Amino acid sequence: MNSEVEIKKLLVPPSIELLFNNEQLELIKTLCLLYAFYLKSNRKFNKISDIVFYYSLINFNLIKVFESNSKVAEINLEKNLPFRFQTKINKILLELTNFNYVEIKGELSHKINDISVKLTPEGINFINEIDMSFIAELIENYNIAISNIKNTSENKKIILGG
Repeated sequence: MNSEVEIKKLLVPPSIELLFNNEQLELIKTLCLLYAFYLKSNRKFNKISDIVFYYSLINFNLIKVFESNSKVAEINLEKNLPFRFQTKINKILLELTNFNYVEIKGELSHKINDISVKLTPEGINFINEIDMSFIAELIENYNIAISNIKNTSENKKIILGG
């Protein structure tokens, strides 16, 4: 009898799997967000809850909820999209730490609100060396979101589909 994993592999073409489960892309997107925080914020460390919030706004296209002419009721939000990223953030941060691209303040076993992250000089250099329009555009989108939308409990509730 085929295992559930084997069945999923048969049903999902590799190109689609790569598109939706690309760990390297998630690492780069997270680094770009940390770089945007580095450019915009006076804080050295940023809370993981901020990382999850702004990552979700941009990468799950939840920012459309906050556009001036949008109404939440008119937008069909898939509930709990930020939780998908939140379940991966510890692994992403661990990998970025292994590359010496980020520094973590706190323990990954602690509650999310007790952990903060900052980009290291190596992480900054890595992002600066990438010359791709995708990266520049992503950082700009993060900057716009950070400047215009605050990470409040009300806004979190909105993007969680509540």
